Amino acid sequence: MPRGRLSKNGPALAQYGYDVDTAPPTKMRFSPDMVAMRLALTGTVVCGSHGDGPPYTDYAKATIVYDTAFPEPPIVRVAGINGDGTSDQSPYVITYAGSGEQWMLPHYVVYSYASYFDLYVLRWNNYYVGPLTWRYFVFHNTLSG
Repeated sequence: MPRGRLSKNGPALAQYGYDVDTAPPTKMRFSPDMVAMRLALTGTVVCGSHGDGPPYTDYAKATIVYDTAFPEPPIVRVAGINGDGTSDQSPYVITYAGSGEQWMLPHYVVYSYASYFDLYVLRWNNYYVGPLTWRYFVFHNTLSG
């Protein structure tokens, strides 16, 4: 009764006492059928309205509402789409002010809730103006599992 198997699909490992070839998915420690991040939905959004008061008055905002709420806030990832088709994934923008001061501002901020998420994108004309069109990825995964 082998617990492990290495095949063209990848490694598989059953829990102690189970055969890797007959174990149900709930008794597998690892399997090529398991994915670390399970994608729930994806799409694009154009940020428009300004954020809700300081510090987000210099940010454009978009809200994505889910068709069905999750039990807990899901993990959300985003990437800006530049005009030339490249991807903008920088988490921070470093700016410089007078007298050698340096500021580090969040390029974008994501707040994830069970039924929606908010995306804030920096639009501070004096220092940074990034893309308004963003690709989002919402995963079934949560912080608890």
